[in-house]
Amino acid sequence: MTKFETTINHPAQLNTMTSFSMARKRGLGLLKLSSEFVHNKRGVLEEQLNKYYYACGCSQSAKMLLFGLLLGGLALFLNNYYPSFAIPAWHWTVPSLGIAGAVLGKVYGLSRANHKLRQTISEIQSLWTVSTNSHEDVVGYCG
Repeated sequence: MTKFETTINHPAQLNTMTSFSMARKRGLGLLKLSSEFVHNKRGVLEEQLNKYYYACGCSQSAKMLLFGLLLGGLALFLNNYYPSFAIPAWHWTVPSLGIAGAVLGKVYGLSRANHKLRQTISEIQSLWTVSTNSHEDVVGYCG
């Protein structure tokens, strides 16, 4: 069984990939650069393109969830052993900080991946020289 692949035939096709990850088209499969793009960094750029295009922000979210839970545990510890550090509604502290950390981590992870995707696309477009007779592919793709 072969995996579905999408071949990028022109650097202008990369412009449609820079939308924020929630609005991206799914099901493109493995993103490959056309054989017309000849460069020694081609494999690395394809890996980065796939990594950042399909990034979900889950690892950063998990890290921030743990950080929020630890911070909430520390706040409860301080609340119990230092009366001057009084937290109103202390029983909501741990879950609230955990959820807030997870959401902030997810947003940060997606934003960071989108920024790195834009850098990768910019690098590919700067390295890809287009021949003058390849405009038919762009017209067919765009409209």
